[in-house]
Amino acid sequence: MYCRGLFVVATLLLSSLGVSQESAALSPSDKQSIDALLTDYVQAFMAKDYVKLRDCLQAPFVRLTAAGEPNVVSTLDEVITLYHTLRDGLISQGAAFAGKSY
Repeated sequence: MYCRGLFVVATLLLSSLGVSQESAALSPSDKQSIDALLTDYVQAFMAKDYVKLRDCLQAPFVRLTAAGEPNVVSTLDEVITLYHTLRDGLISQGAAFAGKSY
């Protein structure tokens, strides 16, 4: 019973701390950096530029499986292999990138 009461008190204290925190805000330069990163990411994927794509990603990398379960990929080499497989699969299904059919 003591543990359950302690848990309730700790939960209430921690939840009240969260209320007093200010919400995060992005500066204009943060937004520009994010936009640039996403542009580089899309361009690298479309151009099949895995060296540039590697610069846009980091490990550990978390992705969702087809069943919706998280899957942690621990190295960038494994991540790039996944991107190769994904892109090749899309091309085999008839996808076109940058107006090019493969």
